[in-house]
Amino acid sequence: MSKFKQYTRTSITEMRPVTNADTFASLRKERVYISSADAKTGSPKVGDQIIRNSENHDDKWLVAEKYFNKNFIEVFPYNTWEIDDIVWVRDSSEEAWIKGHYAGLNINDDPCMFDDQKTSKETNYKSSWEYATKIDPNN
Repeated sequence: MSKFKQYTRTSITEMRPVTNADTFASLRKERVYISSADAKTGSPKVGDQIIRNSENHDDKWLVAEKYFNKNFIEVFPYNTWEIDDIVWVRDSSEEAWIKGHYAGLNINDDPCMFDDQKTSKETNYKSSWEYATKIDPNN
């Protein structure tokens, strides 16, 4: 067997919390991988997280609460963004990025962009998106 090395991540990880409605059977049906070590300690349980591959949403696995709390913090980049900042948005990893102007967050804390690439001075209409970035993804 090869030797383990230390690595750090270069990307954002997508997670959702385990809820009371999540059972071992329901997560297996959803094709979430649960290690035997986590299952032996009672997972899935509230406090655990379900992580998914951002490029393949069918690739999901459980992260135990203790490991999650020690190794992850939530990313919330939008609190530093200004209205009308240039952003790129899309709803899935398969879609092309659309350039526009940041319009704040909706009531679900999803990022919004003004419609038709207009600014706040030109329109009040805005749409929410699953993904948003201020870094040009085409470069």
